[in-house]
Amino acid sequence: MPQWLRLLDATEAALDELSLADLRRRAAEAGIAGRSKMARSEMESAVMAAQPGARELAWMELAPPLEEIEVLTNVDVHMLALTVDRYVSFIALRRAVAELGETYETTGRYGLQVKRRAEVEIAQSLWEQTVKGLIEFGMTPASRTKVEVKPRGGEEHAVDGLRGRRPASG
Repeated sequence: MPQWLRLLDATEAALDELSLADLRRRAAEAGIAGRSKMARSEMESAVMAAQPGARELAWMELAPPLEEIEVLTNVDVHMLALTVDRYVSFIALRRAVAELGETYETTGRYGLQVKRRAEVEIAQSLWEQTVKGLIEFGMTPASRTKVEVKPRGGEEHAVDGLRGRRPASG
C-alpha cells in the first residue's frame, strides 16, 4: 500500500489535531503499550496501525485477492490506490447524502425551489471513477474475461467442487 494512501487516512483521522492527553487516551483504547515513553509521531503511527483507516481497510480487502491471481504487481499499486481512494470518498459522500437527503429546499426569486445536492453529482462521478478502476483489474464480471488471470497451481477452484468438476490431473 503506498504511503500517500495511508497519509490520507491519517489526515482524515486528524490525530495531529488531538491534544497529547487525548492521543494517549486513544492509544490506550487501541491497547498500545509503552505509550508514555513514545514520541507523539510514534504514538500517532501506532494508533493508525492498530486502528486502520477506511482506505487501508479497503486496500486490505482488494489487494490480496488481486495479488493471489497475479493481477496486482508493483507497477499497479498506485492505480489500485487511486481506485481505493475514489471508492472510500464515494462511500463517505453516500453516507452524507443518506443523512441529508438527495435534495434540499431553497427560496429564490421564483419562490420555493427543490434542488439536487452537489454531493449527489460528486458521488456519481466518484462511482464512475471507481468502476473504471475496478474494470482495469478485472473486478467486474464483464471485464474479468479481458484480464489474464493466473490460477494458483494444482488447486481446485471453489466453484468447481460445486459443479462436480475435479482438478485436471497431470
